[in-house]
Amino acid sequence: MQKTICIKFEGDWEEDLTVEELSNGLFKLLETPLLAEEDLSFGDLIQVASLADGSYRFIRVVTKSKCKSFTLVVGALSDSKKSRLWDFAVASGVNLEPTLEGVVNISIPTGTRKDFLTKFSAIIDEPDK
Repeated sequence: MQKTICIKFEGDWEEDLTVEELSNGLFKLLETPLLAEEDLSFGDLIQVASLADGSYRFIRVVTKSKCKSFTLVVGALSDSKKSRLWDFAVASGVNLEPTLEGVVNISIPTGTRKDFLTKFSAIIDEPDK
């Protein structure tokens, strides 16, 4: 079941993250944390401990995602261009996470077409219609 939970990390960082609960204390990340110092990204399977206040304490990464994840600065984009990028990513099986205006986290699964980034960049560079 997909839900949003508050995860507390080492160093008193905490972040509300969308996850899929797989079993008691085992979650799949459905987004990439922005604040965690740990190497976490979309698709990672993590273990957490439930806290009395309803939040969770990060314990460890059980399994790293098979996605290659990175952050890309795309700049300001029109709504139509954002829509084209989103549609292309979804059709390619790639996860896009807008983080800040003009910045996006991209998680590319193993086996995704090799020219994905070339075509993604071409959409960014094409003139608006």
